[in-house]
Amino acid sequence: SVAVTNTIVETAIYTFSIPGGTLGTQSGVRLNLIGQYLNNSGATKTVRIRILYGAAVMFDDTSIAFATATTNRAYNLNFDLFNAGATNSQKLGGFSSFSNSSAPAVGTGDFTITNVLNSIIYGSAATDSTVAQTLTVYVTHSAANAAVTMTNQMATLQFLY
Repeated sequence: SVAVTNTIVETAIYTFSIPGGTLGTQSGVRLNLIGQYLNNSGATKTVRIRILYGAAVMFDDTSIAFATATTNRAYNLNFDLFNAGATNSQKLGGFSSFSNSSAPAVGTGDFTITNVLNSIIYGSAATDSTVAQTLTVYVTHSAANAAVTMTNQMATLQFLY
C-alpha cells in the first residue's frame, strides 16, 4: 500500500514503466486502483488526482469538498489507456468513485448517497509509445494535515491486446 498523509506535495500513489513497443497501434492497459480516503481534520478537504503517460497529463481534476468524518471512504479509480490507431496517439477513459464516509456493517464505504463522488474521466495524449513511458497517478491534498490521508491499497494493471 502507498499512503499520502500530511502533505500538499504532489505524490505518486501508482507508477509503472510500460516498456517501449508494448502498446501496438490499437492495444492498451487497464489500471484499477482501490483504497481508502480519510478526512478527519475538522473541516472540508479536497484531493487532486492527475494521470500522466510519460510527460503528458491525460487527466487532472480536483474532487468535491469532502466533509470531515472519523471513518474512511472507499475509493476506486479505474481506467483504460489505449493507443488510438497509432503509436503516438492515446485515449484514456474510465471512472473515479469515492464512497460515503458512513460506516457499513463490515468493511469501508457505504451505500448511502450523501457526499459521494462518482465521475466519468477522459483524456488524450500524443506520446511516443515505441519507447518506454511511465504511467503515473498522482495525488495532492488541499491541506497538509495528519488526519487527511489517501491510501492506495490495491493496484492491478492488465495489458489489453
